[in-house]
Amino acid sequence: MIPTELRPPLTALILSLVAGAAAVGAALQLRSEAAAARQQAQRAWTEAHATLERLPKRIALIRTMGERYDELQRRGFMGNERRLDWISALAQTQRAFVLQGVTWRLEPSRPTALPGLSATRMHLSLTPMDPERLGAWLASLDALGQGLFTVEQCDWTPTGPPQRMQCTLNWWTWKGVGSGP
Repeated sequence: MIPTELRPPLTALILSLVAGAAAVGAALQLRSEAAAARQQAQRAWTEAHATLERLPKRIALIRTMGERYDELQRRGFMGNERRLDWISALAQTQRAFVLQGVTWRLEPSRPTALPGLSATRMHLSLTPMDPERLGAWLASLDALGQGLFTVEQCDWTPTGPPQRMQCTLNWWTWKGVGSGP
């Protein structure tokens, strides 16, 4: 049993120890929160600094891509297919290369693995045509700027006049992500 005259000072001592422990706990909690806030601010500053360092390169890339985007749009790569322009380009190259016959057949447009990008296969028969002139003919077709195409394959039939070249081209069109058919 504690003597009566020691009870008030002992109670004050215990209350002081409890209050001190609570103050130390609160101070440690505030210190931990401040350290976390400091780390978060440091990460945000590091990310902002890195973004600032990349900014000149991104601006240059956007300018370059803007020029390319304009060129792709001018060529008919962006938006709806321009099938009549493709056929018109074939007629122009037929006249320029003095081809007796250019026959073509277009397949329906088909989606590709990249959303928004579609390809239309065109089967061509060119008469007279040989491998030496084919490269110049394809370059001339591309130079007309009526779309973007790739050559899937070409088969040459050298027997009998006139020589014939049968080619398959893929015309590419970008309709953008999420666009309808």
